[in-house]
Amino acid sequence: MTRGRDGTGAAGDGPAPCASRFQALTRALTDQLDAARRGRLERVAELAQRVDALLAGAREAGPALSDADRQRLLDLHGQVRLTLAQQQTELAGRRQRLKQGKRGARAYAASGGAGGG
Repeated sequence: MTRGRDGTGAAGDGPAPCASRFQALTRALTDQLDAARRGRLERVAELAQRVDALLAGAREAGPALSDADRQRLLDLHGQVRLTLAQQQTELAGRRQRLKQGKRGARAYAASGGAGGG
């Protein structure tokens, strides 16, 4: 079986599959956080699929992460969620401003503005 760059593979692959899986999860979550901060939502979705695959592999292997490693992954995941929530809030604000601008432009056009008469 060929192993992907993300560290997925059979539970017995490699000398330290748990460490490799943790590193792959950490890298994927860090990349996802970076993509979320940059507003690259398609990349966030791609990475979410990668994280899901890695987590499925980790579940099959059983509980092998230390409490500190588990907390690190939970912290990264929480940061991704907060960043996405912030992006969603900013997008809603932009959408509202755009809607107000369109309304103003229509009112201006309807009143015969810009030499329309």
